[in-house]
Parts: sequence; structure tokens; C-alpha cells
Amino acid sequence: GEANALRELGQVRAATGDYPAAADLEQQALNLFRTIGNRRGQAHALWDLARVRAATGDYPAAADLEQQALNLYRSLGDRLGEANALRELGQVRAATGDYPAAADLEQQALNLYRSLGNRSGEAYALEELSRVRAATGDYPAAADLGQQALDLFRTIGNRSGEAYALGDLGRVRAATGDYPAAADLGQQALDLFRTIGNRHGEANALQDLGRVRAATADYPAAADLLKRSRSLFREVGDVQGEAEAFNSTGALLAASTGPQEAQVAYREALHLARQVQSPLDEAHALEGIARCQVRTGQWQAALADLRQAVNIYRRIGAADAPSAAENLAQLQAQHPADIAVQEPTD
Repeated sequence: GEANALRELGQVRAATGDYPAAADLEQQALNLFRTIGNRRGQAHALWDLARVRAATGDYPAAADLEQQALNLYRSLGDRLGEANALRELGQVRAATGDYPAAADLEQQALNLYRSLGNRSGEAYALEELSRVRAATGDYPAAADLGQQALDLFRTIGNRSGEAYALGDLGRVRAATGDYPAAADLGQQALDLFRTIGNRHGEANALQDLGRVRAATADYPAAADLLKRSRSLFREVGDVQGEAEAFNSTGALLAASTGPQEAQVAYREALHLARQVQSPLDEAHALEGIARCQVRTGQWQAALADLRQAVNIYRRIGAADAPSAAENLAQLQAQHPADIAVQEPTD
């Protein structure tokens, strides 16, 4: 009973973005479950702890904990636990850029949830599949899956799931240039996150709205939203989220202030992305830095950084790969001498 209470209290702390407290409570619960030999309790606590590690960008630890939970659930014949662990492991794979593995894991989870008649799990798996499709540039599929998830969350009354689904749909709309719809969905998500007290979700929604404002040249509003987003990510301890927000800030500064100021933000994003091993954020930062270097005449450095970005995009199958590769080809054509300096032939 004590272990269950600790675990559930950890879930509440995680839901409000207090990840250090959540991790401590879940670890206490895990230790107690191990002491009394409760394997199902261990699996549950491992699953919760993995989610906390993932939320703070510690993906290697999250993957290890999630795999331990998955193995335990399977040994116990707990199909719902297995589905939950598959879904969360898929999230970690997506965060580290392994989109094929992520899609496969999420599809396995979705199939299990549907066989069990678990509509909440089904909604979450649909949401995660939507994110994977968006990351690889399949926006029609992402929008369809995201809408299915949103409808299910609303049907079962899951307000947190509804808020995240609204945010996901908003990002898809922004990616396809529908900024009015993206702003409306982002604001709905922000209002819901604030209502339920989810500070991590609030940070994401603020960033999404900041990107939309930047895309529509409302730079003062964008700067304020992104500043608040970075602050909240830092407060809740989400390093990956903070890296993403610095990349968004770099893009804003490049458009509004200038390349030198933008480079500072992009380099901070690069540092944080490498710290948590987030390849997509790393590639975004490298591409942003390269764009700034082109504007300041640093051709060799720009070619080197953009080439790194393209290699990462291609390795993980990101939607950004074709446009970045095209930019690289154009830059190489314009500055062949710099290529010869960087890439001597035998």
C-alpha cells in the first residue's frame, strides 16, 4: 500500500511538471516493490520512472527502464502493461530519431489496445503515430491520426490527452502553412493545459504559439511566447524541450534581429541537443547555424555544419532532409573552392 501511494503521488508530480520529485517518489516505490517481491508493482514503477526520464530528455535511461518494464509485463502475461510499455518505448525511439522502430512499436501498441477494447490507450497510440508521421513529413496521415486521437480523448473525457492532441494537430497545420488554424488549436491547447495545471504541456503550447507568431511576422509576440516557453522547460527540467525552444528562438532572431544573435540561440540549442542525444534538435541547430554563417560570409563553416545536418536528417528519415539537401547542393555549387578545401581528393 505504501509503494502504491508513493507511485501514484509520483504520477501527480509528473503530471504537474515536477519531475525531480516524481523521479524520487517513483524510485522509492520501485525499491519497496522489489523489497516485497511484487513484480507487477515493479513493472508499473519502472514504466512510470521511464516516462519521467523521457520527459527530462534522459533517453538512454528511459529506454532501459521501459525495456525492463516491457519484459516484466510479458513475463506476467499482462497485455495492457505490455501495450503501455510498447507505446512509451515507441516515444523514446521517436525522440532519438529512430522513426521506423517508433512506428512499429506504436502500431503494436495500437493493435493490442484495440484487441483489449482499451479506448484510452488506443487514443494515445494514435497520437504517437500521428507524431511519427508528422516527423517524417506525411502530414495528411498525421492529421488524420491526430484527429482520431482528439475525437477519442474527447469522447472518454481525457482532458490532458485532448490538450496534447490539440497541440499536435496545431503543429501539423503550421507545417502545412495553415497558420490561423494552427494558432486556434495552439490557444485551445494552452488554455486546457493551464486549466488542468500541466506546466510541461503549457511550455509546449507556448512554443507552438510562438512559432506561429514568428511565421506570421508578429515578432514581439513570438519573442515573449518563446521566452516564457524556455523558462518553463527549464523549470520543469525538460532539456530536450528547452533545446527545441532555443531552435525556435534562433529562427525568430534570424528573421527579426540578425544572424549573429540567432547563432547564439542556435549554439545553445546545439549544446542542449547533444547533451540529451536528440538528433532532430541537433540537426535543426546545425542547419540554423549554417544559415547564419552564409549570411555572414563564413562559407566553409556553413558547408561543414549544413553537411552534418543533412547527414543526420537522412539517417533518421526526417521530413527536413530534402529541403536541407537542396540548400546544401546550391551552396556547394556557389562555392566549389570551399568544398575542395574541406574535402581533398586522394
